[in-house]
Amino acid sequence: MLRKYFPTRKVIGIDCADLVWGQGSIHCITQQWYGINH
Repeated sequence: MLRKYFPTRKVIGIDCADLVWGQGSIHCITQQWYGINH
């Protein structure tokens, strides 16, 4: 489904079973990304 909207990107699936089992999901591991000054 996502490949349709991101045709120039490599879209891969990942196993989220451990995250979901722990009451989380992708949002839970990506929400705390901090900006880096270059």
